[in-house]
Order: sequence, then structure tokens, then C-alpha cells
Amino acid sequence: MENEESSNEEENGEVKSRQQPRHGSSSPESAATDPATANDTTTANDTTTPEKPPGTRYALIDNSGICSSCDDANALESTLSCLFCAERFHSTCRDTQGDRTGADVICTRSFFNAFQGAVSSRVSKSRKGNFVFVCDVCLTKFEQKESATPENKVDAIDRRVSSLTQSIDEMKKLLNKVVLANSAPPIHQSAPAIQPIVSYASAAATRKRSVIIVDSGLSDESASETVEKLITENSIHLDKSYTNEKGSHVFVCPTEKDRMKLSEKLTANFPNVKIHQPPEKLPTISVANLPREYTEVELQKVILQAHPDIKYLVESGKETFKVLKVKSQVRNAEKFQASIRVGNNIRSIIASQNDRLYIGPHSCRVFDHFFVKRCNKCQKFNHFQEECKAKLPVCGHCSGNHLSDSCDAREKDGFFPCCNNCKGSKNDSQMHTHSTFYRSCPAYVAEQDKLKKSMSYYNSKN
Repeated sequence: MENEESSNEEENGEVKSRQQPRHGSSSPESAATDPATANDTTTANDTTTPEKPPGTRYALIDNSGICSSCDDANALESTLSCLFCAERFHSTCRDTQGDRTGADVICTRSFFNAFQGAVSSRVSKSRKGNFVFVCDVCLTKFEQKESATPENKVDAIDRRVSSLTQSIDEMKKLLNKVVLANSAPPIHQSAPAIQPIVSYASAAATRKRSVIIVDSGLSDESASETVEKLITENSIHLDKSYTNEKGSHVFVCPTEKDRMKLSEKLTANFPNVKIHQPPEKLPTISVANLPREYTEVELQKVILQAHPDIKYLVESGKETFKVLKVKSQVRNAEKFQASIRVGNNIRSIIASQNDRLYIGPHSCRVFDHFFVKRCNKCQKFNHFQEECKAKLPVCGHCSGNHLSDSCDAREKDGFFPCCNNCKGSKNDSQMHTHSTFYRSCPAYVAEQDKLKKSMSYYNSKN
């Protein structure tokens, strides 16, 4: 049923059609103009079931007002006439038990009554427009005709293109979300596409950017009071401050903003004091299972050639990539391994490649290497023997006051090693389980963790 001008008119309780019946049904007007054949035609039509339009599912009503499907003699009471073919259909066709007859049913009795009320009501027409009925066959033909016009074909193509464009846009947004979630910068040759990689360091705040080192000039009491006053009056946040082994004053701020504010105030009040930041600590990686022995220069050239995104960062001077050493592996001497110092952003790129570097036709696994300085004289961390200020040496095997190379204790029966770094610490109970050179020494592992936390790449992963 469509919102068009009504095809049915109710006069004296009868529903009349606008157009002449088709598909073999005769016209009352034609019967009146030919009296000789009128009675014969009427008789023939009253006894003949009208032929359904090809393809229709609905039940027709013959000229005597009887439904051709359910033989209801009062079918005219619920008839619907098609706007286009003018055939009359029994809208509420049912079998002898009163059940619906399936495909012949157009609508329910209550819906038909509501439809007829809308058709005949002037109020309904003024508010909602006219309602008409179109049979299934005519509706199909009408829709096919409408869709066959060039304008509709163009509209259909335009809708399809719009739908595909929208789907592509949604896929792009989804892919961008996946890339951002994995923090994997795109790999491209061109410089503009690498910009997200360059900005990675600014997104991951590094601890070194919040540290200020003042070499000298703040040791006297008045200078200390001035610094304290500057921090309080300017609402500068400070995590801690201390004096390092070199005698320099170290201020650790929680944010870059606090660091910059403190640096500005110190420079203004102590113009002769040297203020600087500690150098950025960079990750060191170990590349395993190299197929052959390379020189440092040769290996660096091969790796950069295979990774254009890393090459761009290195050649633009924005990241560090330096092959430190290439040597044969301990367990598999036929293979080689390399130690490489890399920038934090480059380490992030390697992580996005499942911690692998591609060297020629080979894929080599990458491991993090945390090298902690350890003195061979006093066995303490973060300096070498040349920088050691200890008066007496300490043995790395027995913790005696002699160099490790001259230790005789380990040759004696019942010897137990003694780690000088675990001795007298919270790991005191484990000091006789290993020597100072043990890689899994709790004190050594703790120093490695400190080193790890000082690098922005590892901080950004937490």
C-alpha cells in the first residue's frame, strides 16, 4: 500500500474500481452498450474463476463477488483494488476453518479496517495524505521501471561508491589505531614519514631531563640557604638533592618544567656556576648469530642499508647507532655476535621488528645488554680501576685485601667464594654462594636494574 491518491471509492456500501477489470473480466459499461450479449457475458463471468495476473500471490474476486481461493461469498466486504491493474483482491482470504491460507493473505481484518478508515477519512487525508493499494506484480514492475532509468542507475552507483569510500576510511582509522597501540613507527624512505619516530623521545619523558648538575659554588652555607629559598618561593618541586662522588651538587626534579625553572633561577643568582645535565644513557644491544665475522664499519653499513628508517635517523644526526665490537660467540664459535649502542628511538624500532635485525639474507636476534662498570681493584661498581680511590685492593674471589689475580685461597681444600658486594648488604646470606664476577650476583643485577631505569626506552615500556 502506498501513500498516493486512493483507487477505491465507497458508494452505498459497494467498492467500485476506477479502471476497467483486466485479465478476462468484462466491463459493466460494455455490457450495457451491447444488450444482445450482456446476459451471456455476465453468466459466463459468474461461473468462470478469474485468471490471476502472472506471478501474483493474492486471491482474486470474480464478477459475482466470490473469492477464487476461499469461495467466500462476502469477499467484496474486504476487497482491495490495485491502483494500476484494477484487479480486485480478497485482502483477508481464509479457508473453511477460518485459518489464513498462507500466500493469499494480504493483511489482517483489523489492518484492513484501519486502512479503509484512513482512505475515507478527510482528517486522515489532510494529515497523512491519500493511501492506495498496489498488488505485488504491479509493484515489482513499477520498481523495475524506476530502477532502469539512467538517473537511478547513476544514483545507485554513487551510493555504492560512497559506501566503499566510507568502508575504506573506517579501515584506515582502524589501521592507524593498531599502529599507535603497538608504538611502532612507520618504515618509509621519505623524511616526513619518519617524523613520528623522531617525536617518540618527547612523548616518553626521560629521567635525565629532570636532573641538574652544579659542578661547584654551592658548598658554603649561605649558598645552600639561597638555593632553598629559591626553591620555596618559586614553588619548584624537587624529588631529591645530593652531592656525588666528584663533589658536584645534583638536583632531581619530577618534571622538565621544574628543571627548567630551577636552572633559570640558579643561573640568575649564581652566574659563575657551571650548570649542566648528565649525558643521556643509551641502550646497548647484543646481536647474536651473525653468519660471519664483520668489521665494525662493514657491519654498520650492512645494517643501515637494510633498515632505511634507522639509516635516516642516524644520517640526520638525531639518533645514535654505533657498532662497538664484533667477536665470536662463546658457545658457538662458528657464529659471531656484535655489541651496538643505539638511540632510544632506534631501540623502539628494533622492538617493533620482534627484536630482530636483518643482515643480508639473515635474521639475527637482538638482546638487551646492560654493561655495568666494575672496578678490578675494589670490586665496586660504576668506575674502573684507573679511577679507583680505594687505598687497599679487594679480591673478587675471597674478598681478601689483595688483587684477584694473586689469590691463593681458591687453591685450598674447602674453599668457598666470597662476594665483596653482597658482603655486609641485604644479600649477606648469599655472599658465599658466588664470587664477585658471577653474572647473576644479586648486587650486580640490582645495578643493572638501576641502569635500565635510567634509559627512556625502558621507562616508556613500564
